[in-house]
Amino acid sequence: MKYTHIAVSFLLLGYSSIGHAQLAPEEGISGNFSLLAAVSSTDSTLSTTVDAHLPNGEQARSEELLGAGLGNITYTFGDELNKQLFIGTSREDIATGLIALEMGYRHLTHSGTTFSLAFLPTVLTDEVWQDPYNWDTSREKTDRNGNAYLLSLSHINGSPFSIDIGFANIKIDEEKSGQTHLDRPEQKSMNRNAHSYFGKLSYQEMLTVTSGYSVSLRYLHHDTEGNAMTYNHLSAEGTWFKLHNRHKFAATLATGLSKFDKTNPIFEEQRSDAQYSVFGAYEFVSLFGNENLSFLSLASYSNHRSTIDFYSFEEYFFSSGFNISF
Repeated sequence: MKYTHIAVSFLLLGYSSIGHAQLAPEEGISGNFSLLAAVSSTDSTLSTTVDAHLPNGEQARSEELLGAGLGNITYTFGDELNKQLFIGTSREDIATGLIALEMGYRHLTHSGTTFSLAFLPTVLTDEVWQDPYNWDTSREKTDRNGNAYLLSLSHINGSPFSIDIGFANIKIDEEKSGQTHLDRPEQKSMNRNAHSYFGKLSYQEMLTVTSGYSVSLRYLHHDTEGNAMTYNHLSAEGTWFKLHNRHKFAATLATGLSKFDKTNPIFEEQRSDAQYSVFGAYEFVSLFGNENLSFLSLASYSNHRSTIDFYSFEEYFFSSGFNISF
């Protein structure tokens, strides 16, 4: 459910027009804070919410209740209000339940291009299995963390086109993938510690004063220490958004393909994956007559199919809560 941040961005920030004169209406500090409650369901064998004991690698579905407080603060300055410092939690956290801090600098040029440079350190680590393939006994958890760096050029020269380029590193504290089934040399090929390089090209257009759409293509190269886990991923996303009086709607459809470089030594097969995701979001603004208070509701479904059944899964997600702007 990594695609949901697109639609959420439209809901929390309103809709974006192609031309921008300023980054904010006035100089100083502004931001928002969201308090959400959520439920998620997955049958992924890699999820640490499922049973630690996985007889013969069989799948089991699990449900999880989540709660999160998310927020963003910006400080806008400059004679033309074209400079901005920002810090907060990434909107992608709403879907994943993880807290990743995002901080950086944003600058609006005279040509209409918004330049942004961001650093995303891990605040709370993600849990994974030390050896996901140990279905003989109960699996043990370990922490996964990392940092990401993102360069964005939005509405280049006042056009509908935007480009994102990024780099991330991933480190697993106790990486023991394959140790229960493989000898030492083969086990190294399953190592998940990695560097990721990605780029995205987006196009956003307003259809009317109150509605529009965004489409994007994204490429990711995930370079792991174990060559059996290295892959290339290509995905496409489309989002439609609409404002009607005090109501805001957004819907996203995403699909992608992943191709792994080498044969997986545990399953003795080269892996390739296909996935699609759908996401819907709704926001009701000026709740109880307060223009800074709104109600949010988000729902998504993700289907991931792999040539190796062990990696196939389905996920559902639903949340609701409140957003306060200031």
